[in-house]
Amino acid sequence: RIHEPTYFSPNNAPAGATSLCADVTCFEDDEVWCDATLAERVAQELVRLKILPEHAHEIAGVHRVAHAYPVYELGYRDVLQRVQTRFSEIDGLETIGRSGTFTYLNMDGCFAAGSAGGAAASRPAVPRQAVSRQAAPGQAAPRQAVPRREAHG
Repeated sequence: RIHEPTYFSPNNAPAGATSLCADVTCFEDDEVWCDATLAERVAQELVRLKILPEHAHEIAGVHRVAHAYPVYELGYRDVLQRVQTRFSEIDGLETIGRSGTFTYLNMDGCFAAGSAGGAAASRPAVPRQAVSRQAAPGQAAPRQAVPRREAHG
């Protein structure tokens, strides 16, 4: 996948230029992950496809991100439900995006989730009600909800 960050902000490249970002999906133990020539290989392919001019480009570098996308394994739903339940008990915490929801989102989904999170954060704080549940044997008693602090702005 290729995107052009200067569409988001002209500050993502020097004046009069643009920038391209190529996402190369792989696993950490793939040959691609450790390939020292990855940026050059991607640039050569973009030249071959006539996306880049042959000599009028500059390679800025490679940024590797482990776990950029959720990887679903057997039993992940149970673990995810426990994590989401625990996070829902924390006042003021909203989980969004691919990592926050453990959902494979396209960029438009990420932007929509970010906008929804921003809208939620801008609403007045409402204290959560204390959760009434009994502790399982050997566990601490459930904590009481703490009212959220008012936002200062």
